[in-house]
Amino acid sequence: MRPGTALPRLTTTHERRSILDGAWWPRSRNLAAELPGLVSALTERLGPITRIGLDSAAWDEMPTRVTVDDRVVHIDVFSVGDDTAVRADSA
Repeated sequence: MRPGTALPRLTTTHERRSILDGAWWPRSRNLAAELPGLVSALTERLGPITRIGLDSAAWDEMPTRVTVDDRVVHIDVFSVGDDTAVRADSA
């Protein structure tokens, strides 16, 4: 893995099909800098990511969408309060 790339830890649950559980530790609160690496890493495992839900408390700024690898990823904002990514939808 290249230095600075996202390294999510992902597992599918055995109890619920099509559910993904994982962890991600971004290096900053800058979503524009951190999200492309995560989306690229998830795309390698799940296919193209079209939407992701994030905890608004974890980031300094929350755009409604970002472009990663020439694809638009829509961002849903939730006020969870525990710095979680709550959902990632693939195409």
